[in-house]
Amino acid sequence: MRLQAIAERELKAGVEQNSADGGIVIMLRPSTGELLACAQYPGVDPGRFGKSDTQNQRLRAVTDVFEPGSVFKLVTVSAALEHGVIAPQQRFFAENGLWKVPMASGRFRTITDTHKEGWVTFQQGLEVSSNIVMAKASNVIGSERLYRMARDYGFGIKTGVEFPGEVRGVLKKPSEWSGTTLNSLAFGYEVGVTPMQLATAYAAV
Repeated sequence: MRLQAIAERELKAGVEQNSADGGIVIMLRPSTGELLACAQYPGVDPGRFGKSDTQNQRLRAVTDVFEPGSVFKLVTVSAALEHGVIAPQQRFFAENGLWKVPMASGRFRTITDTHKEGWVTFQQGLEVSSNIVMAKASNVIGSERLYRMARDYGFGIKTGVEFPGEVRGVLKKPSEWSGTTLNSLAFGYEVGVTPMQLATAYAAV
């Protein structure tokens, strides 16, 4: 109860300080996966639940799905290291922040970075959160290895937390992937996760 009270108080303060629409806090004990606190803001008054905004009646930590973006790079790096296909010091050319990838249609797809980097190690690519390095790494890792690592972290399946309404998120099988999915998945797009799934993945690390 003490941790829940802290989570609710600090989340409210954080949302107000940053003029955010809302937020979620999930506190886990990494060694066991035990859920210690789960708060969302705006919340609901249990005494006036029926009169609260229906959007806030959902426990968004388990019901809401979003594209995680760069925090999903954890999966890409783990797949590379777990299977020994890329070493931390292996070098990649980050294309100075702009990479035009040829597509089967004859067109080009552009992948960009916020940092304009040249040659970097795989480790540095993660440190600067390079989409281009992760996309190139995914070509080495391959679809099956990347998909299996995402599943091993619990994406695409329910965590089993004892809250109603938990959803599985969205993780397509490689047979369902388009020509862009492998590279996109490497930096957190074309995948849908819940906040609870993301928290448990990082707790595993």
